[in-house]
Amino acid sequence: MRALLVFALLIAAGAAEARNVRETHFENPSQPSDRCFDRVYSRDHMRKHPQQTVTRLTVILSETPGPRGGAVLDLFAELKNGMGGQSNFAKVICAPLGSVLDCTPADGSAGGVTVQAAKGGALLVSLKWQGLIFDNPEGGMWVQGDAGDDRQFLVPNVAPEACY
Repeated sequence: MRALLVFALLIAAGAAEARNVRETHFENPSQPSDRCFDRVYSRDHMRKHPQQTVTRLTVILSETPGPRGGAVLDLFAELKNGMGGQSNFAKVICAPLGSVLDCTPADGSAGGVTVQAAKGGALLVSLKWQGLIFDNPEGGMWVQGDAGDDRQFLVPNVAPEACY
């Protein structure tokens, strides 16, 4: 009985420490912004990752409330495959899953992303294997999640004026 009590206390302590990225990164007053993460990939980075099509990724916490402690995120991407400088948009609905956010497209299509904490207040955005469709005025662009160099994105926190 005593061993069972000790085990239960250890499990409870571990669960209390596993704070979700929603709390640590989107609701953290020590960050430059509690809503905006943005990265423009340098030419040097793109040379090292020739199959990467995303040249800029912005992640914004939406004003729309998320389900059960989750979040709604607006993702903006600029792509090098003929859509240069054009804003491509995806809205994802995220549910907490341990310390990460598990996000699926708001339009109900397959794919999505996971979002987890990274060093220095940044986010690590990982595409699910099905990828993600970003909408644009021409229709949409699919960013593949199981091939190429578009699988994970390290996106730092930035001041609100740096966001779209």
